[in-house]
Amino acid sequence: MTSLIKMQQVGKQFGASQQRQTVLNHIDLVIEDGQSVALTGASGSGKSTLLSLIGLLDDISTGEYFLRDTQVNSLSRQQKSVIRNRHIGWIFQNFNLISSMSVIGNVIQPMRYHPDIDKKDYQARAMAMLDQVGMADKALSQPATLSGGEQQRVAIARALINRPSLILADEPTGNLDSENSQRVMDLLSSMSESGGTLILVTHDPLVAKICQRRLTILDGRIIDDVY
Repeated sequence: MTSLIKMQQVGKQFGASQQRQTVLNHIDLVIEDGQSVALTGASGSGKSTLLSLIGLLDDISTGEYFLRDTQVNSLSRQQKSVIRNRHIGWIFQNFNLISSMSVIGNVIQPMRYHPDIDKKDYQARAMAMLDQVGMADKALSQPATLSGGEQQRVAIARALINRPSLILADEPTGNLDSENSQRVMDLLSSMSESGGTLILVTHDPLVAKICQRRLTILDGRIIDDVY
């Protein structure tokens, strides 16, 4: 297998000089193509920060980060933005849907920044993805009219619409009831089984169990790595 992610002695600090706080320290991590990985640990341990670094939403403070052999910490903001749009699908805990857009508008949005997707294919491709997550009948609805579980499925459709090789999910079931949590878990399992790389942050042992690999983080360090 090819190493998709390689981190060497990665650290992350916030704040200025004397008030500087270390959130991640000495992270050494390799994740292969096609793996599914759960990041677990107590609140404040650094899980979500690590996911943000992997997904290029934040910059590392120290160390080196390679994404498919590209040293991403040396790239410009624009270069990172291009990588995020073309290769990374984000599923946020709070959905982050655009309230002024319809469901299908939200799913179409990422395609507008992808040069290899023809504009004439937006509608059909978005409807096919919404059908895959069981939300095609809500395509013209506004996000505010949907339940939490429905919004999460729309967020998943949006994350997958550009067919990313890397899918990142931050507490994907954190705001959902048990029935909708199971729906999301089933969708995440199908993503992983289809060959994409899945990395998720979770407090839920049942969600972590769907992953091939579980990393436990404590005080900004990886303390356990179980396959």
